[in-house]
Amino acid sequence: MPHMTTFSGALGAWVVMSIVMMAPVAAILSWRHQKSMAHVGASLLGFVGVWSIVGIPAAMLVEAYPLGTHVAVMAIAIAAASAYQFSRVHIHALDACMNVSQDNGVRYGISVGTNCVVACGPLMIVAFWVMPSSLAPMVALTFVMGMEFFSRHRVLLSRVVGLAGAVLAGAVLLLPGATSHDVVHPHVHH
Repeated sequence: MPHMTTFSGALGAWVVMSIVMMAPVAAILSWRHQKSMAHVGASLLGFVGVWSIVGIPAAMLVEAYPLGTHVAVMAIAIAAASAYQFSRVHIHALDACMNVSQDNGVRYGISVGTNCVVACGPLMIVAFWVMPSSLAPMVALTFVMGMEFFSRHRVLLSRVVGLAGAVLAGAVLLLPGATSHDVVHPHVHH
């Protein structure tokens, strides 16, 4: 994974994450819609394009607030993304992802990608910011997202994810130094 302390490193890591985590969901949706490899490839291009654009504000967040330096901001962001899981906008966007009827592959991918950003964007941006950029957490989140998209119980799963995020936000506030001051200063040895 690219080093995430700079904007370009964070953007590169976001694009990799989008391909590893989000593209499998898009490929399955596209295959179910058309069952053509050309359509799947073109739709993935549109889908990853949308998610790459969303990577710009995500990379700006990572650069502006490096992980661990603003614990209260991190807890608030996790809580907000978790609360979003309960919103009608989120649930409607999940349903919309499953019902895109566009036949053109790239436009299909853009439509699915846009619905997916509305459904998952807040949670993915926060997860990208606070989770380590390694394969194991990405695979785990991809599995959870796949269940959320393809299950008949997607509303229940969304709420479980939201509750888990709320617990995480509370746990972040229990980190050493989180309540006494917002900025965690590294120790420098001379």
